Amino acid sequence: MSVTTYAGTVRNGKVESSIPLDLVEGSEVYIVVPTTMTKRVAKRKANGWLIGYVGNLLMADQGVLVQTGKEWMWRFAVYSTSLTHQPMGPIGFIEINTATGSIVNAEQTKLSLYRYAQTH
Repeated sequence: MSVTTYAGTVRNGKVESSIPLDLVEGSEVYIVVPTTMTKRVAKRKANGWLIGYVGNLLMADQGVLVQTGKEWMWRFAVYSTSLTHQPMGPIGFIEINTATGSIVNAEQTKLSLYRYAQTH
């Protein structure tokens, strides 16, 4: 499969190409959205929050960029760690808003991780 890249801008929820395009009907199209926060920065933020607010034996890993409504988030799986075993999990997920850098649903995320720990 070959890939050709075209620049475009979203206006009123629709992608407008910077040049006229004549695509074949049924073509598969991928849209890449640049974010204001890199995956590396978001992962550091997630790990800092986990250590500071939930528990020091947790870590964020395996991040993916997801869209929730009009917002873009970095979603990381959360793992339980220890010096004596490999990371276990995922035991939950944490999301970082790419525009604000804030933890999405921080209290709910913390409670979800606590509940998992109590039941396993």
